[in-house]
Amino acid sequence: MVNVQIGYNPYTVKTSILLNGKTIENKVSPLMYVINKRLQEWIEPKGSWPGIFKALRASTGEKQIEIEFTGTFGDFEDLAYAKDKFGNECFEKIELIHKNKDTARDADPYQKMLKLKELYQKLQNGPIEEFKTPDIQANFNTAINSDFRIVVVAPMSSGKSTLINAIIGRDMLPAVNQATTAVITEIKDNDQFKDFIVNADDKYGNSVAKNQKASKKLISELNYKKDPNDPDCKDALIHLVQLEGPIPNLPSDVLNTVFVDTPGGNNSQNDEHEEMMDKAINDENKSLILYVFNGAQLGTNDSNIILQKIANAMRNSTNGKQSRDRFLFVANRMDEFDVVEEPYEDVIKNTILPQLASNGITEPKLFLASAQTAKLIRMVNNGEELSETEEEDLEKLVKR
Repeated sequence: MVNVQIGYNPYTVKTSILLNGKTIENKVSPLMYVINKRLQEWIEPKGSWPGIFKALRASTGEKQIEIEFTGTFGDFEDLAYAKDKFGNECFEKIELIHKNKDTARDADPYQKMLKLKELYQKLQNGPIEEFKTPDIQANFNTAINSDFRIVVVAPMSSGKSTLINAIIGRDMLPAVNQATTAVITEIKDNDQFKDFIVNADDKYGNSVAKNQKASKKLISELNYKKDPNDPDCKDALIHLVQLEGPIPNLPSDVLNTVFVDTPGGNNSQNDEHEEMMDKAINDENKSLILYVFNGAQLGTNDSNIILQKIANAMRNSTNGKQSRDRFLFVANRMDEFDVVEEPYEDVIKNTILPQLASNGITEPKLFLASAQTAKLIRMVNNGEELSETEEEDLEKLVKR
């Protein structure tokens, strides 16, 4: 069994490889390809590159291999995924070891952020007054408290707004069977707030709502405001609605999570909305994409158009598995199925996965949901009063 030691530093983008303790001396070795490339560019086959496992087999001629990897948790997970998908075709046996597993947690970006905050606090408590100026404090807070954006995209009638309401634990965004989200809405997590506040500007830069207590009625009014200067009275007046408040189960001490509720991909009221959705789908360095679809009504044209855009972004990415994992697929409204007649396992196998595959998406991060059930339960837990219809729905949904 040949021993291979792989070390990868994602910050310097440098890879080192030792075969049985010896460096690669042959400059024409195919393994030289990986030295100055990102790990996601060489662990899987891409173009003329056969992938790291075929290259290792060609370089060693061995049928059994032991790989000791030194690097971050995320990169080790990517290597393990490639081993299962591609490596087992090349070797009879592969032993994959995370050599620095015990210390890799310190290299995790979240842990680095906590350490940086701790060191900064020591400076604030220290004797050097120059480190305590308002400018330095403001610049540090701006740099450290970056927003983590989760862009929610969906075709019409998918239950997207209901799902977001379930996540934030309040019945706040309007949700009816038409394209209700005429404007982009951002929901920012802030655990320092007791309630949600709303700010909104119109397309001309005028403030329409400023630090007002958020309510479903107010947000609906903002969504439906039309531009008085539009002769057809179709264009939305509001450019952006911003909500800020405490989202349950999400910490906001290090990471500021921002959900971006986009108009449906089929909403033609504003071309800017589709452009924003397209940019988010293709910008693999900034956004996580939450794609919501009606699990009981697959294969619509609107759904297929968005899925094909996502598939193209996956296919053209240079970030490998990490890029594919930034897309989460939520099959909503699963409460509409009769699980006695059609178990969820059959729905996934015979309907959902084939439909996604037909649009070029395989191995999706798939979640089944009943957003309406979750929303009503959280409303009850938060002490909100349900309507008679909602009470009947909740009883039926929980029973199902």
